[in-house]
Amino acid sequence: MDNKIKEKMNKEVNKARKNYTREKDKYGLDMRNIFYQKWNLLKNNKDVNYGNEYNYIVEFMYLYKKAIEKHPEQFKDRKVEKLKDSLENSIGCSYNTKYFKSCMKALENNNPDSFLIIPISYFLMSNEEIVGHSVSLVIQKEEDKIKIKVCNKGGQLVPNEKPSIDENLTEEKFYKLARLAKWDRWNNLSNTEKSESYNNLTESEKLSRLNDLTALEKLWIDSKSKQLRPIYVYEFKETKENIKNISKAIRIGQLNPRLKDLRWFHLFRNLGLRILLFKDKYRNLLHYDTRIEYPLNKLHRHAEKSYYLECAANSQILGNCGIKNLSMAFKYALGEPQEEKIKGQTFVKYKQVKNLDKMLIEAAKEELKDVEFDKFVDDIKVEYSKKKAEFSILPVETKMKMKKLYVKIAQEETPCLMPIKHNEIYEKVHQVMQKAESKEQSR
Repeated sequence: MDNKIKEKMNKEVNKARKNYTREKDKYGLDMRNIFYQKWNLLKNNKDVNYGNEYNYIVEFMYLYKKAIEKHPEQFKDRKVEKLKDSLENSIGCSYNTKYFKSCMKALENNNPDSFLIIPISYFLMSNEEIVGHSVSLVIQKEEDKIKIKVCNKGGQLVPNEKPSIDENLTEEKFYKLARLAKWDRWNNLSNTEKSESYNNLTESEKLSRLNDLTALEKLWIDSKSKQLRPIYVYEFKETKENIKNISKAIRIGQLNPRLKDLRWFHLFRNLGLRILLFKDKYRNLLHYDTRIEYPLNKLHRHAEKSYYLECAANSQILGNCGIKNLSMAFKYALGEPQEEKIKGQTFVKYKQVKNLDKMLIEAAKEELKDVEFDKFVDDIKVEYSKKKAEFSILPVETKMKMKKLYVKIAQEETPCLMPIKHNEIYEKVHQVMQKAESKEQSR
């Protein structure tokens, strides 16, 4: 990467970060948010403004960089200087996409320590509503190909793996879905009742069930234990045209489009009209591309190959996609791959770097220098460790049910961004589970 561009990028990022950290109260709340979300204790309740704005997602990446700088011994068999360079470039691209092409050209072929991690967001359909979702991209060069690995624990199929528009849910496929999903009491129904269940479905419900079936076949490894394939790969030849198309997908995903990226701009240009736009205001004046899952569709349109990696992870259990998928990207880029058998198949699971939470907490404390925060994060880590130890001995299906219930009760019982009381919450979870079991047995 050209030294002048690198120097300019770092100077711009450092200035933006200095302004961001100057507001100590806001910065402290953001740090609390980061750890609460990382430990599955809070859903995201903050809007993330991507595109030329330094935010807590970018700061989370900075904490990883500090951890590598402070504890290089924890990253054994890795080229630490290259890791730091990769993190620096990832932060620069995530802050401002204008540096993406330069950073991407600097990637080294077949070097696992040379990568870019870039969080993006897009719109998707959920229960017939348009909602926002964030994933993180790990970009590397392997075998002279550009590989973009989409890290997503949210449980959604990428758009190109969904059923085609002319595919129908037959009765046979409906029965297959019931078997794979292990629907409660399905086996107790007569053949007539099963057939009636299918015939009573609306067209909208049939489409939804078809999506469910496809997801079970392609995405989910074990739906009961919430194990899925979290990484989808788009593979490209390294050409100028492909880099241009990848850059556009990332600009849109970072909500930082150029004028030429906007659909309305092309309409106005074709009509021969000129538009007067003020700096950083055009996103409010023109409707940039909000087509469903646009960045992923754009990547698929130009990719040479696309496929799921045969790796496994636990799915996201609450609305903390920004932090959880960024954590997944770092697990993939920095962590240790380990083989694990799930339902008779061998998958790779990426384990977090040893003592990583401790290193991230240490980095946050050094940046914030606040006694109250130090006590807060230490207390919440203790409570989180209790929760993790209690859940580790449970059967997988029971654990997943209790995790969801735990998060629900924790958010109801605990004031926002205050330390949780694990023992009290765990006791309430048990009470609710026991009531549900008694109700089920009495049927």
